[in-house]
Amino acid sequence: MSNIFSKILKSRDNALAGSWMINSIAYSIVYPFILVYLHQTRNLPMEQAGLIFPIMASASIFVPPFAGWLSDRFPRTNLMRIAQGGRATLFLLLALMIHLEAPFWVFFVLFFINSGTGVIFENSADAYLSSFTTKEERPHAYSKIRIGINIGWALGPAAGAFLASWPYEWLFIITGCICICSERFIRYILKEDSCSNRDPVLKTAMEGKVQLWKDHYILAVLAGVFLLFMLSSQLYSVLSVYATKVVGLSRRELGFVYFFNGFTIIVGQLPVTTLMGKLKVSNNWRLVLGAGFYFIGYFILGFAGNFIEVVCSVIILTLGELIVQVAIYAVITAAAPAGQVGRYLSGWVFVRGVGAALGPYVGALLFARLTDSPILLWVILSGFGAAAGAVFAAVAFKQKRKVAE
Repeated sequence: MSNIFSKILKSRDNALAGSWMINSIAYSIVYPFILVYLHQTRNLPMEQAGLIFPIMASASIFVPPFAGWLSDRFPRTNLMRIAQGGRATLFLLLALMIHLEAPFWVFFVLFFINSGTGVIFENSADAYLSSFTTKEERPHAYSKIRIGINIGWALGPAAGAFLASWPYEWLFIITGCICICSERFIRYILKEDSCSNRDPVLKTAMEGKVQLWKDHYILAVLAGVFLLFMLSSQLYSVLSVYATKVVGLSRRELGFVYFFNGFTIIVGQLPVTTLMGKLKVSNNWRLVLGAGFYFIGYFILGFAGNFIEVVCSVIILTLGELIVQVAIYAVITAAAPAGQVGRYLSGWVFVRGVGAALGPYVGALLFARLTDSPILLWVILSGFGAAAGAVFAAVAFKQKRKVAE
């Protein structure tokens, strides 16, 4: 058995996927239950409890430029280890704050800092993958990362569901311990990455001005990504409260809803990526197709009335996730100039953070006003997916004309 694992982890993309898996298990144990804790256990009004998500996601607005610069300048494995060690400390502090029933502003501050350290880990890990893969290899390699992430997102909420009867602080203690395991895994399994900053040509590129803000193609793609994350960020925020409060799911059933989201990605990511390649669907058109599945999945949530129907909706929107996430990574890393991959990826993290900051809050406000009109609620929210698809389609047509010329 140990020989099998040794062979699997010998491949750097497999080892990196393992690192992401451990990271995701840790975070996903507590993430779906943050809003439930603040709103239902601490009795904070929904409009105020919903602020936790824009506060957390605001770290993805302020930290990415710094994280991108770091990942273009320093060994990415070291940055990943520092980030995981920091997150372990913060989760243990959060457990203590829950036990002491600390004021709400303490949770907001600690979650903000925790999210910032998470941005550094994510940016460094994504840049690390690009350092040992070619443009052609990246969709397949990133699919493995997605599988690792979602094994974690399948196991984490399921574990959280089984631990649902435990005091909330224990969820955070377990999460902190898993983050420590993640740091140790990176230390002993992943090969050190030097960013090739000894190459004088690449070093000059690293120190040069970032070209991202002049790259109209990538800026248009990021505009679509922003709209898409305004929608996709509802999955672990408003959906959790909607499913429990309106549809009537138990916390245990909610955990299994997220399990099916992760399980669909685990079994479907590589086959879907392979199929897209065989059909020769360009990455730009994959973005359009994926946005369409997102739109349909969230739209029909308004008609869901039980556990099975919620799961079916989530599986459909997950098909969009299977297609879109790999395509975004492939588009951005292919367009990034040498020595600026980390900073280009930080642009993705930035718009994702803005979408994740605004999306759950907008969703929470709409939910507070449209609790009795679920169809209208999800029609409005799914509109972000339709808008994203329109932006991606415009980009795809423009690129097609450009190639034809």
